[in-house]
Amino acid sequence: MAGMKPRLVFTGVLLGVAVLGACSSPPEAATPQVASVPTSSATPPNSPGQPAQSGQQTPERLRFRIDMTADEEKALYDPYRTCMSEHGIAIRDPKAPQPPKDKLDAAAKACDPLLPLPAWENDINNPEAFDFNRRVVTCLRAKGVKYVEVDKNEESGMVGPSYGGPQNDQQSITKGMELTPKCEQEVAAGGYK
Repeated sequence: MAGMKPRLVFTGVLLGVAVLGACSSPPEAATPQVASVPTSSATPPNSPGQPAQSGQQTPERLRFRIDMTADEEKALYDPYRTCMSEHGIAIRDPKAPQPPKDKLDAAAKACDPLLPLPAWENDINNPEAFDFNRRVVTCLRAKGVKYVEVDKNEESGMVGPSYGGPQNDQQSITKGMELTPKCEQEVAAGGYK
């Protein structure tokens, strides 16, 4: 090796490293380690995309949106109405006799899971729903609704405006119901901070 020039030795070493590198398998890419902080879920239990408590997947429940048309809202109830009808319960038929309580309870148990969830902005499980609706109430008051406040209804699972006040002011009820969709849209667009 005394007669070899240093440049040739260096080239030979580089060539050897290149050949060994080509023959060996590439190292597996390491999964990037990302720090995460556990947070509480803002989505309600068994909402779309979450498994049921028993570990079985439940069908995704439909959910209202604040920008739906009346026809879209009506269509959300179709699965529920179909289910109730299949269980012998007439929906929206004032001439139909009142079914026995046990039959009604059985139908409700089977069909209530098909009732649509409230719009996420009005869902009591949404930690931001109260603030959203506080802003909607501010908008309604700015538009002349005199008696309106935010109401949390545990039974329905909804947060939203309550119209009329203790005196059940008809003008506030009518005007509030008429203007709520517009105010919801304005608040969703970032208004009434």
